Amino acid sequence: MEHGRRQMVVHPFLAVIVALPLVAACSSATTPHATPESTGISLSQDEVAKAEAVARQVIADQGASVSNASVMARQGKVKDSNTGHPCTSGRELQIKLIGEFPHTVTTGHAVPPGSSAPDFTVRAVIITADAESGRACLIGVQTAENGEIQPLPGGTTLSLS
Repeated sequence: MEHGRRQMVVHPFLAVIVALPLVAACSSATTPHATPESTGISLSQDEVAKAEAVARQVIADQGASVSNASVMARQGKVKDSNTGHPCTSGRELQIKLIGEFPHTVTTGHAVPPGSSAPDFTVRAVIITADAESGRACLIGVQTAENGEIQPLPGGTTLSLS
């Protein structure tokens, strides 16, 4: 009986220790006004340089005109890449480019009959790159369908000139 009681005390204690960092991470990641200090992940100069290089390459490939570029670092890995290059270092750079992307098109989604079609024009490109290799592993787009496109909350502004 005493052994069973110890397990009941240990399990909730372990659950709290394991769950607390996860809850804190989730709430800081979903807070729309999170700052780099609240996420605890700052960018090195090398990471900023890699993010700027990735951004410049995407802008050139897309013939884009960019009005804003920002980057954030986060922990994670991407095995299922849509670029052919996985992100395996455990640290990712999320880069968001806002502007005009004339060579990037999306068909959007189905619209109910009689409804006007939303604006499916690509207004932003979001890139996930490996912080160590500097190679993009995921590239996605954002349209104006849900309102004005905003820079990454708490992100670092990239200098692309």
